[in-house]
Amino acid sequence: TDPKGELLRSSGNLLKEMGYEIVVFNLIDPSQSDGYNPFAYIRNEADVLKLMDNLIRNTTPDEYVAACGDSGVVYNFECNAGSRRNGYNVYFDDGRPLASSNGNEEWYAPFSGYHPCGATHEAESNSGFHEGYMYLQNWRGNNSGDPIDVIIWTDNDTDVHCTTNLDMDSWETAKS
Repeated sequence: TDPKGELLRSSGNLLKEMGYEIVVFNLIDPSQSDGYNPFAYIRNEADVLKLMDNLIRNTTPDEYVAACGDSGVVYNFECNAGSRRNGYNVYFDDGRPLASSNGNEEWYAPFSGYHPCGATHEAESNSGFHEGYMYLQNWRGNNSGDPIDVIIWTDNDTDVHCTTNLDMDSWETAKS
């Protein structure tokens, strides 16, 4: 893409000489555009729906652009791992405790236990996602039952949120 036309002005003629076909789609000044009519390809109702879906999907941002120019995906992270009435001990995949009320581990864990808040948070892709697992706590805070695989979001090491939806590609993204 070349929203300001800078690449076209600086490299367009060279690329033409090298045999490339240059196509310009100019929404600001359509008289300077090669034009494109998506309606020419519509043959039935399904084509209309496909066009509308493509227009919406390709004109709605799913990434943020920070003031410093950094960019990344912002996920709608659902803190849904476990039951809100129970406490859990959470561990990174390598076994290090992250949130624990389990005997001596609580001295090494930065957070004491985990309770799912049930909220959906806007979570930047670079704000601390980790693979891990958690155990239900018994009444003494010790591990009970089988481990539950989770993805942990630490909100830049300030909190603990977990989800059992391990497929990040299926997560909804926040629109900015």
